[in-house]
Amino acid sequence: MRLVAGVVAVVAFAAQVLSPRASLLSTSQVIAPSTPSIAAGEWPSYGGTNWSQKYSPLDQLTPQNFGDLKVAWTWSSPDHDLIKKLPDNPEEPYSANGMKATPLVVKGVMYVSTGLGQIAAIDPATGQTLWLYNPEAYAQGAQADTVGWLTRGVAYWTDGRNDERILMGTFDGYLLALDAKSGKPI
Repeated sequence: MRLVAGVVAVVAFAAQVLSPRASLLSTSQVIAPSTPSIAAGEWPSYGGTNWSQKYSPLDQLTPQNFGDLKVAWTWSSPDHDLIKKLPDNPEEPYSANGMKATPLVVKGVMYVSTGLGQIAAIDPATGQTLWLYNPEAYAQGAQADTVGWLTRGVAYWTDGRNDERILMGTFDGYLLALDAKSGKPI
């Protein structure tokens, strides 16, 4: 709430400076958006919430039990297998090391993009890949940057009823929309 009040104060101050006839608003005159309730263990957007709060209320890990943690599962990027099947790319060699995305977790499913732009749905309890979609955006040649093959993640969208989508911008300039349950393009 302090952040919202601070933003309101800055906006009100700016309005007063830019328009001398405008009156300052008190924070009680502004209805602040409420933080949506996020189910335990969910991470539906890059920063955890659409406000990028980067906070999780999970409390299973403590300083007392941190040393007892063990690896539950590992997941290998499907880029490793893909690179074996692709012809050499002398312009910019393919690499499976570009996984820089923040995974999302929505309704018990983890969604992640790979360095070569594939999108996967993973069971976070087991590490099993539920579906994989390969848009083959790398087929058009090297991407237009200097950091190599990487993607920065996916986004989740829903209409609040039964339409759920995973979105991602591709190397070759397209916006993908996949059905979150099946991984099929919409």
